[in-house]
Amino acid sequence: MYLQAGAGLRISETLAFTADCRRSDFLRVRRQVSSKAHREDCETRFVPLKHRAEGEYRDIPLPDFLAQEIERTCATGAR
Repeated sequence: MYLQAGAGLRISETLAFTADCRRSDFLRVRRQVSSKAHREDCETRFVPLKHRAEGEYRDIPLPDFLAQEIERTCATGAR
């Protein structure tokens, strides 16, 4: 919820978020979960961002409260 409200991530981007997306003062979003990820025949669970080619990304400013929440979550191992 914090990633969606604080950074404007789509649901599929939020589900693909990992700690390596975080930079010092911004988030680098590079992938999203495929809309077909739930299917058994899906070979690729993660796909490029909507309206972006493979390898492209978008940088999103990181508000202080969101940086603190990410840090807290990573420290506790919570999801």
